[in-house]
Amino acid sequence: MKRAMICILAIAGAFSFNNAFAVDGKHINGRAVSVHWRSGSLDWGSACCGCSEGEKGLVSLFTIQNGSAVRNDTIYDGTQGFAYYPAFNLDGIKIAFYRSNQGKANSISCATANGGKNSVSVMDISGRNITNLCDLPCEIPSGGLDWPVGNWIYYIYPNCVRFSSDPRPMTQNNEVWKVNYLTKENVKICKYKGQGRDMPTCTYFRRFSLNLTADYMAVQALQKYLCTDPEWFCNNVVPFPGGCDVGAGGGNCNISISAGGGYTAYYYGTGHEFIDFGARSGSTKAPPSRVYLTEWQQVCADPIGIGCELIRWAVNSDKWVLQQVGWYGHAGNMGFGTNQVACNWSDMVAIRISANPKIAKSTSAGGDGTIYHGNCTGDMWIDGGAENIGKYEDGNGVWHSVPGYVPTAAEYMPVVKPSNGFSIDFANDNGIRSIRFSAGIPVAVSVFDVCGRMMMRSRPASHGPLRLSGFPRGSYIVNATTALQTTSRKIIIE
Repeated sequence: MKRAMICILAIAGAFSFNNAFAVDGKHINGRAVSVHWRSGSLDWGSACCGCSEGEKGLVSLFTIQNGSAVRNDTIYDGTQGFAYYPAFNLDGIKIAFYRSNQGKANSISCATANGGKNSVSVMDISGRNITNLCDLPCEIPSGGLDWPVGNWIYYIYPNCVRFSSDPRPMTQNNEVWKVNYLTKENVKICKYKGQGRDMPTCTYFRRFSLNLTADYMAVQALQKYLCTDPEWFCNNVVPFPGGCDVGAGGGNCNISISAGGGYTAYYYGTGHEFIDFGARSGSTKAPPSRVYLTEWQQVCADPIGIGCELIRWAVNSDKWVLQQVGWYGHAGNMGFGTNQVACNWSDMVAIRISANPKIAKSTSAGGDGTIYHGNCTGDMWIDGGAENIGKYEDGNGVWHSVPGYVPTAAEYMPVVKPSNGFSIDFANDNGIRSIRFSAGIPVAVSVFDVCGRMMMRSRPASHGPLRLSGFPRGSYIVNATTALQTTSRKIIIE
């Protein structure tokens, strides 16, 4: 049998891997994920498919280079069920999200999707390998989900009891579960109490986030509209699961905890026009106590709006907080258009990630068919280079390992501006089989035999040839993966 050799050439053009990681907070490379939604009414009805779904819609993946969003790719179009509340894993290559039982049939009509079920789901950042992890008993809750280090995704389990006094289908709950993205094991964590007593049956988690090690939780809990139970409210950071008690009080709103757990961010006041920051014991750098939206505007190249909702921290950075900023203000005004905005308090810089235009408000009480566009707060991953995969950066920009980190199959996928597509070409030169990629960007390569056994795997790289020798003759499948897509081709070694 003739010995076969495969030479794999990942052509990287002028791209340099030494520039793949953040030099400083103002020149980052990274990626952001956000749900793009639409809203609008026509003669007291919905003006489009999805216009009455709230902040549910398709999923946008943004490529950030040198501190600017340079590309927006729709990786999930909503036909398979509208998406809500996307979250990266620590590698920044997989996305967890809520998936609705309603989806887009066309621009006007919606249809039943996702097998008629609501679910917690996961997919690759290319939009491939969409997998339902667990079904929900009723509508998607608004409290959100989070993906700390490891394989468990934490989410709010819906309460299907509806109150006759509440005209909205409020299914939020104060119950936290987790589901394993590999095994699909689904486990109840806690039905939470407040100050040692049961919460009212209509109390729900409006905001929910965890630090990467999942030992602290930030939670805003309040009561559903016109609930008749005694008034109850909290906006706290507590140990997780912490005896299944969230305490009470906290005169602020939308609290969120950072990746490393050292910082908090929240709103205080009716306009949501500024962020108040807090620092827990052990933080390496004290954040400013308050930063106004007008200050973020001064350090952002694009207009960003006047009022905010839903603060979330980047999955692997204590510097970056994200907000959904409304053109006309917060709360009910968000339906008139928003953008995803990332703000760095340490280096004092902001990036408007999405580019939804400001559209004039309709003057018709029942709506004239004007459709407004928004992007939710979403999530963000900072490219710290291969040496910092599985780590987070603190307020000083120092990278720290995270206990419990479990690499995924292609644990480092650097951020580069992708091409619109690529192909795999083969040549046989003097008995050496060469595989060349037209992507012009880093490519990860996996080779499988006909039984599905992985014979070789390489990280994305711009190095020279990878040579495979000693392979038995037969058929093999080569998978070549960039950040946004995978291309496969069969090869035969004779």
